[in-house]
Formats: sequence, C-alpha cells, structure tokens
Amino acid sequence: MKTDFGGSNTPKEIRDRWQTPYLIFKALDNEFNFCLDAAADINNALCCRFISEEDNALEIEWSSIGSIYCNPPYSNILPWIYKAAKECKERVKSIVMLVPALMVYFGVFLDALKK
Repeated sequence: MKTDFGGSNTPKEIRDRWQTPYLIFKALDNEFNFCLDAAADINNALCCRFISEEDNALEIEWSSIGSIYCNPPYSNILPWIYKAAKECKERVKSIVMLVPALMVYFGVFLDALKK
C-alpha cells in the first residue's frame, strides 16, 4: 500500500510540518480536551506538551494525563497509525488523528487495532 497520501507539490520538508488549522483543532479540543500533541515542533504545536521529531514519537511512550492529538506527517503515515493504535490499547487514552479520508475507507484503523 502506498504510504504517502499527499499528491501535493509542496516540498515534503514543509508539507509534513503544516499546522492543523486552528478552528479545526479548537473544535476537536473542545470535545476531547487535549493534553499532548504527538507530532509537532515548537513552531506548530497546538498543545503545551508535545513530542518533537527529535523526541521520536514512534519510539517513545505517549505519556499524557488526558487525550492526545496527532496530525502525523502524511509522507509516512502508516507507522503513525500503528503507533497510535498501540498507545490507545496500552494506555486506554483517547487519541484523535487528522488523516486523509481514504485511510478510513481502506480500513487501516481497524487493521491497526487488530494487531
């Protein structure tokens, strides 16, 4: 399966660092009260606590006292989905991910939760 669900002409270095539009994040945050942004940097983090590329979110525990938000890099999205499923099952935390609609259509989340 193709891992890049982009099709954008924006350079990958920039595309993978886009911040979620604030109004979308705020609507989700009002419902879930996020405490951790699992894929961010100092310039695009939407929560006070965040995991940066240097911290390597795919290798460390997503420790949080509350819900977790993740807008993963679309250039390599599948490892992020599997990591979120693992964290969700192990820590029983709500994890909200901003992903392309095709990911849901192809059943990637159900597959990740079964593993």
